[in-house]
Amino acid sequence: MSTHAAGSSSTTDRPAGARCSTAEREQTCAALYKAAGEGRLTLDETEDRVGRAYAATFRDELAALTTDLPSSSSASGWSAVWSTAWSQIVTDLAVATGRVEADPRARLRATATVVVPLLVLLAITSVALALLAHGLMEGHEFEHGFDHAIVRGAPLEPGGAGPD
Repeated sequence: MSTHAAGSSSTTDRPAGARCSTAEREQTCAALYKAAGEGRLTLDETEDRVGRAYAATFRDELAALTTDLPSSSSASGWSAVWSTAWSQIVTDLAVATGRVEADPRARLRATATVVVPLLVLLAITSVALALLAHGLMEGHEFEHGFDHAIVRGAPLEPGGAGPD
C-alpha cells in the first residue's frame, strides 16, 4: 500500500483496475484499425485513439477507447478475408507513414507490405497494356520472331508447294 502526503493525489485520480500489457494495447489498436477500415472512425480519430492506447497504463483506459464501437462480429467467408486484409492495409499505412510509432524494422516491413503489391499491380498492368497494344488480348497472332508462311501452311515460294 502506498501512503500519500497531504495535498497529493489519491488512488481515485487514476482509473481503477489492473495495468494493461503491451499485447492488450496491440489488441485495442487492432480493433481501432479494424473500425477505421470499416469506416466507423476517421483517420484522425483513429490516430488519436491509437496514441491514447499506446499511452494507456490501465485496462480501463483501453476499454474506454472502444466503448462506442460494436463488438467484434464473427464475419465469415470472403467478408472476413476482406475485412482482415483492409485492416492490415490500414495498419501498415499508418506505420509506413509514421502516424504510429514503430521500430525501424516494423516500419520497413510495413512499407514493403504496401509498396511491393503496388509494384506488382503496376507490372501486371504494364504487361496487360503491352499485350493489348500488340493485339493479343483480341486473339490476334503475335507477329514478331517467326515466319508466318511456314506456320500458316502457305507456299514457301510463289507457285511452290507448302508444308505437308
